Amino acid sequence: MGMPIESEIRNIIVMAVGSLIFALIGSVGCFCWGKNGVVYRTIIIGGAFCIWLLWICTFMAQMNPQLLPARPEYWLDQH
Repeated sequence: MGMPIESEIRNIIVMAVGSLIFALIGSVGCFCWGKNGVVYRTIIIGGAFCIWLLWICTFMAQMNPQLLPARPEYWLDQH
């Protein structure tokens, strides 16, 4: 029914490593100082979070793909 254990472990490792990479990218924003440091920190950390969220949603959607579109029952009755 489900995925093999090796595949699940591989997916967990990939998500952990990918999240770590995005955390490192976001942590670069913590070292921005100067006149506009707050703006730079906000943009870098917020951007890294948004890109990570897009990546993790895409990755998780591919873990259990929908192979064929599901047709509603009422659609079959009309045609």
